Amino acid sequence: MKRIIALICLLHFSAGQTPSPKPPLYPYGPEVGDELLQTDGNLPLYLGYDVNFYGRKYNTAYVTEDGYIGFDANVNYEHFIFKDGARDIKLDFPLIAPYYFDGEHITNEYQGHIYYRRVFANTSQSFLTELQNYMLNATVGTDTFKPDVALVVTWENVTDKSQVENGPCLGITGNPCKSATFQLVLVACPMHTFVIFNYLWVDIPSKPYYQAGINGGHGVGWTPVCDGCHSQDLPQTIGSDVKGRFIFKVSKDTIERGGCTSSRNAIQIVPTVVGMLGGELLDISGPCMDSSVVVVCRFGTGEKTVTSQGFRFNSMRLKCPVPRLTERGSVTVSVSTDGAHSYVGQADIYVVLPAVLGKSLSLPDNWYSVNADSLTMNWDPAALSSDPGVKVDIRLVGYAETETDVSWKVLSKFATGVDNSGTYTINPSDYQCFPSDCDIYEAAVVEVELQKDFVHLANNRTVMNSGPVATGWYINSDMTRRYGNDWPQQRCMRWYNSDRQSMGWLDQLLHCPCNVDQALADFGRFQTDLSCSMFSTSPTNCYYHRATGQRSATHCVRSVQPTSSGAGNQCCYDADGLLMNAADTYQGSTPDRSHDWGATPYNEPGRVPSFSHWIKDVATFYYCCLWTEYSHCNYYMDQRATRDCNGYTPPRAAIAYGDPHITTFDGKMYNFGGKGDFYLVKSDQFSLQGKFDLGQQTHVNRTFNATVLTSVVMSDSVASGTTVEIRLAPSGLNSGRRLDVLVNKKIKLFDQQGLFKRDFKGGVTVVNVAIDPDDNRHDNFTVIMKSGVGVQVAASNRLLHVIVNMPPSFKNKTQGLMGTWNGVVNDDFTPKNGQSIDISSSPPIVYQQFAKTWNSPSIESMFQHPTEVDDAFVPLYNQPMIPSLSGFSRVDLDHTCGDNAACRFDYAVTGNRDIANASKMVSGWFSELQSFQKPVLSCGLLDVPYASKDNYNYSIGNTITVTDCRNGGDLSGDTTYVCSAEFGDPKWTPSVSAQCSDASDKAGIGPIIGIVVGVVAAVIIIIIIVVVIVKRRKKSDRKESKKEEPEVEEGQKDAMMTDLKKRESTGSEKNE
Repeated sequence: MKRIIALICLLHFSAGQTPSPKPPLYPYGPEVGDELLQTDGNLPLYLGYDVNFYGRKYNTAYVTEDGYIGFDANVNYEHFIFKDGARDIKLDFPLIAPYYFDGEHITNEYQGHIYYRRVFANTSQSFLTELQNYMLNATVGTDTFKPDVALVVTWENVTDKSQVENGPCLGITGNPCKSATFQLVLVACPMHTFVIFNYLWVDIPSKPYYQAGINGGHGVGWTPVCDGCHSQDLPQTIGSDVKGRFIFKVSKDTIERGGCTSSRNAIQIVPTVVGMLGGELLDISGPCMDSSVVVVCRFGTGEKTVTSQGFRFNSMRLKCPVPRLTERGSVTVSVSTDGAHSYVGQADIYVVLPAVLGKSLSLPDNWYSVNADSLTMNWDPAALSSDPGVKVDIRLVGYAETETDVSWKVLSKFATGVDNSGTYTINPSDYQCFPSDCDIYEAAVVEVELQKDFVHLANNRTVMNSGPVATGWYINSDMTRRYGNDWPQQRCMRWYNSDRQSMGWLDQLLHCPCNVDQALADFGRFQTDLSCSMFSTSPTNCYYHRATGQRSATHCVRSVQPTSSGAGNQCCYDADGLLMNAADTYQGSTPDRSHDWGATPYNEPGRVPSFSHWIKDVATFYYCCLWTEYSHCNYYMDQRATRDCNGYTPPRAAIAYGDPHITTFDGKMYNFGGKGDFYLVKSDQFSLQGKFDLGQQTHVNRTFNATVLTSVVMSDSVASGTTVEIRLAPSGLNSGRRLDVLVNKKIKLFDQQGLFKRDFKGGVTVVNVAIDPDDNRHDNFTVIMKSGVGVQVAASNRLLHVIVNMPPSFKNKTQGLMGTWNGVVNDDFTPKNGQSIDISSSPPIVYQQFAKTWNSPSIESMFQHPTEVDDAFVPLYNQPMIPSLSGFSRVDLDHTCGDNAACRFDYAVTGNRDIANASKMVSGWFSELQSFQKPVLSCGLLDVPYASKDNYNYSIGNTITVTDCRNGGDLSGDTTYVCSAEFGDPKWTPSVSAQCSDASDKAGIGPIIGIVVGVVAAVIIIIIIVVVIVKRRKKSDRKESKKEEPEVEEGQKDAMMTDLKKRESTGSEKNE
């Protein structure tokens, strides 16, 4: 009768309401069409559709008597305590377990029942609609959900074998044991899958291996129904708006919790990536709420926190707008439901530079001028709200820094309570600054904000913002009145005289690489600046680095790590790949007193991402250059002189690839075949361990003892113990993800815009080398350590290729399988005991006396799951004969590999042409990389202020002629110079005597030293072996070379062949 009453209540549920059926169980039993489970084995149920579970598709569920459903026919109950990735992957089956226990066998007299039913639209549309609306109300970030199928399984009054076997009960209707009644509801559409656990009672005596949760199988991990809960307490635990009910979204690679609790510390937030200027509306589940709550969200920890007023969306969800922030990276969001008196839960979001996600408010170029007749702004009104009746306020918000603090201030209100039309125009003369603000706020943001009365009608955002904008049009009237028409020149001189008082920060900067090849190859210390990239097709590419008819930049890089003072360097290169010294062109290379990407700790003057750079480096460029028609630009250049390449020393690379082959830092190549965990690199500052296991082989009647690299893990002592592990992901994932990345043993996904590049504690940066979310294979990563070490990892054919870049500070400090980097190849085979062996020794001796000694015992392992070295394993040392029935011949091997030893070895061992071809290409790419890392001898800048030259190649053996004077002055002295090193260090011959006299209209102006300005939209490390190839192809195109690229088979197009042109064209735009 109770089930009939519950069914009646459920059928009266109306759309948009949150149902609260009592008790937590949905209707079950014969009266609603359920069938009884009548077998001791797993009952397969065809679901009629492919259902997404933990990133995979399944169309059959197996119902068991043991309190769970599985998605593999081999799943069985075992006495096993689940925890994340703890068991043998071959025995790790996917399952959903409201209560995983050792269920008593079903007999005619069994005390309990197990009911199940499948629900389709043609059998019970009303029930699917009920579940649809409930999921939309109970979970965050689910905008659309129309289910096609549901599976309801109810374990009623079931008991376990232990009680029956040990007595005194028999588990039958006449002599029942302690029991449990609980239910699983799975509901799915082609994209989303949700699971509901309902508990009526659980009285079965607890055992350690009786558990409640979700297991992804295939080694992806276990999610408990709630942390710290006891099974017997689940019926009384609040997991949603109904006591004893828990809700999960299980379709993605990670589990998301729905519902709410009265005690949950962790909360669920969507979106997880936001811009630093805020405006996004966070959808949050966590605390259960009545209508009297006062919602406040706090962003950050410690003293530098910002709060925003949120609102209750329903009893299980709340929403909070993201405020303006002055930091990037992981930021903790805490939730209060009592007006900020206490906080009940927290989770991290990832904050990115303003331009990474794109500007939500578009401003034309005249917003950056001093004089403008009118200024128009445009935005997408639907991003704010679809309701035509909402009203918005429009304002200008200034940013300023003092010696001790940073601040925002509303400078002008352009409009109040106007329609959300998507466009608005102002007359600049109507909005002029107060004198006290004109001198303080040198950067600003334009905002369009929903009025508070309409926030509950917001879609994705409550504020649209422009990103940093110059304030010339805003301060012009007041400045002209107080200082005259030449106020930009006066501000330039005031800044110049102040800035030059402290220039020691320049000495901390890295020197620029001498050419673009070196810049691309130094991926541990420099990253491509996507605002000026050789691969971009954007019309605004290199906007501040190009000039019609003049030498212009085609590619720029930035130093990865800021200095201790927060400064950074930018290096730009022309079409010939030569460094553009600021003394030669306004489009060249300049350093930044404040790094554009900010510097930790953020939230402090000089260290705020983008905005400190605007204050210190960009606004001043407008005063001295853009707003003076470059008449005072030279003063700016005096203060931002290029850190040229005379002091630059390239890094050194080593590689492990194929089946597997290692080339050491000093260039020794050898085959390594160990099985287990080994040190690839070991030093006091940095360690890299590799896990080697048997690889795929296709031979019919032969298997070789040949291993491949399947995982690496690294740590940098400068990074405060942060570890990064990159390993092969389980095969068959819907997402196509090929690599798992774990930071401090927790998996991290790089699967959406804004998360391709992520910074972690200790200055560690991990970059997914993909920028198109629709073509994200998660198979190509660059890890950058604070010490300047760069590690690039790519997956291909179920093995890893790994390149390690060591900066010069590591010379004479490395050990391990990648050798002793000291410029001497003869001691590369140095074992742990320090006594090197002859590099011409036989492979067995090399393995036994050198390589094997660099095993990584479990006690030293950084891996999540260490593997001891298999001492009994005897590796394959040399290329074998091709086994019979292998499907290929010696002719095939010769055709595919030629004389490439790595390719020939891998083809013979694996029988896989794709693996062999990949090894051949990687070895070629690595050879190019090595050539790019050779030192370049340079005489440095031919320092003749104002001079024009016939070329700008300052390397050894080149001749340069000074042709004229750009300032209109007269040229005197010698005009032709040769860079030579006949008697020691490189120097110009003859000694530089050329001079350009001051022209009358240029008197008193300092030497020209160049200009580089730009807020970087986004930075993505590009795996060097791909960048180099694509760059070379572009060079060939420029020279109209007719040489064709070698034909590449489809199977060879692995992770390292990413389409960079497509990738970078989406990330490059004009930046102010």
